[in-house]
Amino acid sequence: MLDGEPRPPAGGWAERVLRMSVRDLVRTGSFDGIAVGAAKEQLREVLPEPSSWAPTDGPESDLWSYGSVDLVFCGGLLLSIFCDGLEHLGHEDPHVDRIAVDASFLRPGMTGAQLVDALRADGIAWSVRPGAVPEHTARVRTGPHGVEFLLESDPWEPADPGEMRLIGFEHRAR
Repeated sequence: MLDGEPRPPAGGWAERVLRMSVRDLVRTGSFDGIAVGAAKEQLREVLPEPSSWAPTDGPESDLWSYGSVDLVFCGGLLLSIFCDGLEHLGHEDPHVDRIAVDASFLRPGMTGAQLVDALRADGIAWSVRPGAVPEHTARVRTGPHGVEFLLESDPWEPADPGEMRLIGFEHRAR
């Protein structure tokens, strides 16, 4: 059953702006006290109203958007923190999107090699694995929390992950 548009908690939505550091998400697996696996009802009490909402497939499944960052819920739990709009990340309007993102560690269009260099410079462990369409996608998984960075190339470009472009990130419940 879908939750329907996010209903405000009894006391109303929190009047605040979420603060997200991509670097801290990679290092800790959470941002602003929000972590995958948290109960939607618990988060509803502390989150501001989403800037947009959409139903997704599955029981009690929906997506709450805060600018370029999506919180995906399924079965009453936060399943994923997701971003596939890096070109807008860090340029959110806190009054509209209700989030402020420090994306200084990422750059739109950076290559897989540049991403790995940034992770290495921060002392963050990583590994590369093929994506769902191995010939032109890859994922760079960071540990120990497992935030994954999404890389892709056009199908006619080289499939070397070092040359692929960074397009987003996801932290998913295991």
